[in-house]
Amino acid sequence: MVLSVSIFAAALVCTLISLCAAYVFMVSDATFKHWTPSLIAIACGVLLGDAFLHLLPEAFESAYGTESILTWTLVGIVIFFTLEQMVKRQYSRIDATACQSSAKRLPIMNLSGDALHNTTDGILIATSFMADTTMGIATTVAILLHEIPQEITDIAVLVRGGWSKSQAFACNLVCALLTPIAAILTLVMASYISFDLAPLLAITAGGFVYIALADLMPELVPVREHAFPIPQFGTVLIGVLSMQMLLWVE
Repeated sequence: MVLSVSIFAAALVCTLISLCAAYVFMVSDATFKHWTPSLIAIACGVLLGDAFLHLLPEAFESAYGTESILTWTLVGIVIFFTLEQMVKRQYSRIDATACQSSAKRLPIMNLSGDALHNTTDGILIATSFMADTTMGIATTVAILLHEIPQEITDIAVLVRGGWSKSQAFACNLVCALLTPIAAILTLVMASYISFDLAPLLAITAGGFVYIALADLMPELVPVREHAFPIPQFGTVLIGVLSMQMLLWVE
């Protein structure tokens, strides 16, 4: 009973951290629009940093070999590419011009990656607490620190895709609920099957890399001819460094 309450409480706290995205209601539309390109660039860095500094290193620590992990990462890239093509095709049936802009597909792609990531977080929390309470607390703290910058930038990505602030916030919160759901399901199913997170972590990493490089980077503000893209480079680097700082904190 104590274990179940601990797991649910930890997962619920991780879900509630998505409320930090409520900052979008505290700024004007003009201000938010002005800062959106910078938030998109930071989101690129956060996703790439999360993939290469957190998810893949953790996957490599498993019993799987390097080739196997990289194969699963490639599978993740292909899965998200296929998902995007399906979304693009659906848009083309509704609006012939919508499919021409990657921004229109950003919300579905971003929420898909976030949903997979939140599910993984729930499984990580449950399995960590089942192994050791101290490990479970440490894992929860690590996930909390990691989720804050990602939740803040997620809203910018959704709004950039044409959603309203209310829609973006509500969908982001619903997506965050997958963490406690996955945690409880993991606890219930633990007595029947064993969980191997390495492939799931690698697939998530592949999805994040695809979203960052194929969807977000093309949406950055174009740089004037003959001008060095210092602002874009700097803001992407901020996102990467935020993920690196979490490693130092952990």
